[in-house]
Amino acid sequence: MMKTRGGLVMVLAVLSVLGAVTLLVAAPVPVYGQGPLPNPNRVYLPIIMRAPPQQIVLTSYSDEEADDGDIHVVNADGSAMVNLTDDVDNDRNPVWSPDGERIAFETHRDDNWEIYAMNADGSALVYLTDHRSDDLAPAWSPDGSQIAFRSRRDDNWEIYVMNADGSDKTRLTTSPATNNSPAWSPDGTQIAYVSDGGGDDEIWTMNADGYDYTRLTNNDENDTHPLWSPDGKRIAFTVQTVGGDTDVYMIDAGGGNKIRLTQSSERDSNPRWSPDGAEIVFQSKRDGNYEIYIVDIDDLDETRLTDHESDDLAPAWSPDGAQITFVSQRNEKTEIYVMNRDGSGLTRLTDTKRLEAEPTWRP
Repeated sequence: MMKTRGGLVMVLAVLSVLGAVTLLVAAPVPVYGQGPLPNPNRVYLPIIMRAPPQQIVLTSYSDEEADDGDIHVVNADGSAMVNLTDDVDNDRNPVWSPDGERIAFETHRDDNWEIYAMNADGSALVYLTDHRSDDLAPAWSPDGSQIAFRSRRDDNWEIYVMNADGSDKTRLTTSPATNNSPAWSPDGTQIAYVSDGGGDDEIWTMNADGYDYTRLTNNDENDTHPLWSPDGKRIAFTVQTVGGDTDVYMIDAGGGNKIRLTQSSERDSNPRWSPDGAEIVFQSKRDGNYEIYIVDIDDLDETRLTDHESDDLAPAWSPDGAQITFVSQRNEKTEIYVMNRDGSGLTRLTDTKRLEAEPTWRP
């Protein structure tokens, strides 16, 4: 018999059953000489503590005009879809904070584009920017303390950073070029962005304080939408050719070793790194309509995940890398779907009379 100076010793066992955490509480074991024996007629039931369901944030529009978006969340099984903003103006581009507790987004409710933030349940809504010029593309720093964004407040599109509460706005780029698409490195020390200072859109990096600008790409095509690999060693991006086709490339974070990842003559775009950094999911029009593909970054093997006559777009990984959400126009409506990493287990998550877009998993 276990002896302690406390009263009763509780025997605990934690089991994981179907994704739920179950806490089994056994009958109290009396310590010799302390307290009465447990009632033999009492039934001790297990206390079940279930992990909260995974959530996906998305933008929902009333029609294809896409000028009246609202921010919604839905559970990853399609249940409990909730409108968080429910505003008459346009809310779009929701972005989770790294801890999954806050959502930043763009809104036109002030007659121009501003950046707002709210709790994951829609409460504590606050504006982070308040300027007559447009503020767009919020991007959380990895530690959640800052948000980078692009703004025309100085009569030119520049990259800015502010604290997560909207204070201390600081301009990071100071060139006459158009600068956009800020993306933080995983360690928070650098920001990748796009600049057309050389005449074409190219990928640049800078320190998070706005110093040490480095141009990574230099060609006659437009390089856009930089995305850091999870280990911070590479950056994936989209290259648009003069003819309008697009391909997915990656480059070392310090520049050099530029590699073409997709091998079609049609539009390959919207790349997203898998959480383990081994693969990139993207959308491709090589089959006559947009489908979801995946490419292994080591051997460059490409695998088609969807096969439907309607467009499948905007893929996004679940935090554990086991599933992928995407937007599809099948069933004559634009809805959110989810599938396993290998394309199996296709499930429709939303079923509304609205147009659903921009699905992003909660961290």
